[in-house]
Amino acid sequence: MIEAFAQVRRQVVELCAQKRFTTARLFLVGSGCSVETHTSLWEYIARRSDAHGNTVVARALRKEIWDAGVGSSEIALREVDDALDREDFDAAGFLLESVFGSEPEHQDVRRRLAQSYFRQAAREAGGGGLRLRTDREKALRLAAEFVFQTPDDATVIIDLLRYAGELHLALEKTREARLQFGALLKFDTREARISEQVNDLDRAAVLWEEIADKSETQRGTALLKLANLYERLERESDLKRAQARLALADVSVADRLLLALSSGQAGTAHALSEYVGLSNVGENQLPTAVSISFAEQLLDHGEIGLAVWLRRQRVPVGDRVKRTLDQIGFASGGGTRDLPDTVAEAIEIKSPDFMLPFEKTLKLKPKPKGWPGVGAEPESILLVNASLGIGGAERQFVALVGALLENGFPPDKLHVALFKLERDRRQDYFLPELASHGAVIHDLSEAPAGQFALSSAELRMIDALPRALRSDVRVLLPLVKELQPSVLHGWQDASSAACAIAGTAAGVKRIVLSMRNMSPATRRDKSLVLHEALFKDIMARENVMVTANSRVAADDYADWLDLPKTKFDVVPNAVDFDRYPALPKVMENEVPDRPIHIGGVFRLAINKRPILWLRTIHALRHQEGISLKPFLFGSGPLEKDIVAEAEALGLSDLVMQQGIVDPEAIYGELDVVLLMSQVEGLPNVLLEAQAMGKPVVACEVGGVREAVKLAGKGAGLLLSAHVSPQEAAKQIAAWLPEARKAPPYLIQRHIRETYAPKRLAERSMQIYRGYRLDQA
Repeated sequence: MIEAFAQVRRQVVELCAQKRFTTARLFLVGSGCSVETHTSLWEYIARRSDAHGNTVVARALRKEIWDAGVGSSEIALREVDDALDREDFDAAGFLLESVFGSEPEHQDVRRRLAQSYFRQAAREAGGGGLRLRTDREKALRLAAEFVFQTPDDATVIIDLLRYAGELHLALEKTREARLQFGALLKFDTREARISEQVNDLDRAAVLWEEIADKSETQRGTALLKLANLYERLERESDLKRAQARLALADVSVADRLLLALSSGQAGTAHALSEYVGLSNVGENQLPTAVSISFAEQLLDHGEIGLAVWLRRQRVPVGDRVKRTLDQIGFASGGGTRDLPDTVAEAIEIKSPDFMLPFEKTLKLKPKPKGWPGVGAEPESILLVNASLGIGGAERQFVALVGALLENGFPPDKLHVALFKLERDRRQDYFLPELASHGAVIHDLSEAPAGQFALSSAELRMIDALPRALRSDVRVLLPLVKELQPSVLHGWQDASSAACAIAGTAAGVKRIVLSMRNMSPATRRDKSLVLHEALFKDIMARENVMVTANSRVAADDYADWLDLPKTKFDVVPNAVDFDRYPALPKVMENEVPDRPIHIGGVFRLAINKRPILWLRTIHALRHQEGISLKPFLFGSGPLEKDIVAEAEALGLSDLVMQQGIVDPEAIYGELDVVLLMSQVEGLPNVLLEAQAMGKPVVACEVGGVREAVKLAGKGAGLLLSAHVSPQEAAKQIAAWLPEARKAPPYLIQRHIRETYAPKRLAERSMQIYRGYRLDQA
């Protein structure tokens, strides 16, 4: 028996040496050596087939071994590799977990499991138009005690963690990889991107500078990133330097287009498109990959007409662009929409404008006359916002939910949807408070592709939207169709844009859009200002109600969109008085025998004019002789400039703090709050300060007048928008004595009466019923 086996084995080895693998298999069958009885020989032929590149035979052999139920772990790994090559990620993951469990110790198994998870998530995101997300639990489980043996090991674990929202751990692993494998470019770029995601913009800028210096292939990307970062950091000289380097750099025309589109340079983007369209002949023809990238950038930024024009010029635009254009009516062989003949005509065709009204694009049935009517009680409400990060708008969003429930709306009928809730980016800051109210919460970042069916017409419409709107509508519309709320309420501009589209497509009866403190045009938002036509079309409809938190903000939107001011209702913010102590009713404030504590609570950015604030403090001390101690609460790009200016002015006693959100910790020891912004909406800081009984001083811009107590004891002081430090100090010095003596409870009472949560709930419910509010 042993001798017979040895002869069979020798023959199999000889046939494999001759690369006659199929003959070797047939020899085994003819010799009676079945898969079950002589597994090792079958595995040997499979290994030798693989080694000599005959993957078809190897795969067939492994399938026979595996189907027979006698496969070894090595065969399982080979099957997994085949599944990964075929992009059958479900099968790969199933095999790995079936054979090795969900927490394998073997590094090769962990690596493959990580690859199958990540590549499956990437395919689902790409195919469904969703943001790439990986499972947090799986990512943490695989990353635990994972020992990097190769750069690929590090790459897959870092990406799993990064796209699961575990940014700080991903950053830690990236730095480990850089130490272990040297500063490989892929780890440089990952650390730069993750640093930006966790808001360490200075570190991200340092890394992108290094990448721009040492990598020709990544130089364009790095310089584009630097231009964006320096604009956000308000570092003008560095921004100009990055833009100058980009102008001189040997980067693709697609990269130049991305800079133009992201920085709002529409004229440059149009000129580049014309150049690409007209240069697509002869020796100067662009590489196909570059022209495809160029067309995709146009599509992603809403310049769909230019993408159509490039295609008509026979510029390669790629399968995704072709498919999208064909589906939405711009088929080159004769579609339902007119094709542009010139660049000028193409520029006029923008997304989503060309699809308005959406009822026509989606071929929806017309609504009956008088729809949806006025006065009906909403049966269910869906509130939508971008995130629950630290911010005044997010606090007000949560306050609205609490006010509605406290006013009697059923918690199981009040739904809340958030696009982003990443813990590492602090986008979930108010989540515990929101959850405590009892409303139903939907995390749209976790919504799986295809959870609720979308029609082919809806999918075509979504594919043609600009990238940001596309991803938001793709996850919101299925939820709206499932819930069919009586009211769909978008909070802030970006969420409102998505709600306008999703609500229209789903036929929601009442759409409510709560806008920002000022219009995108006023605050120079380069992306949202492009949605002017969308907002104008949607807001003009009878079933759409629009609100702002101040009359100034409402009028600003009306002017921007050229709509009647009566279309915009004012629903003031609410102050949560559970966060503020009830102040005793004393007739006069006891003035402490110490220097006056003057505080500023604002982001350290150009708009807040912190340098003017510091110089006003300096003038109060040296010009008006006021004994004071200055406090600044906040963080931002100008922190270093503020420290330098304070030193130059001799304000060595300036106390700077950040990350504090408790009102008592901020305002408790202050005597006066000073705000000198050049642009404002309805400043929450003024409401909060007065809710703590503190008198306030502010430059009269935006909705400041609506936020400040204007008469009686404790009235605030309004300064000119263009006041000088010396004049501001003079006016403050004259105002201070009476302001400090004013009973704090009177200041707080003004806020309690004007900004009560009950009032917010009542006014919001009137809006939900379709009633216009008093515009006086």
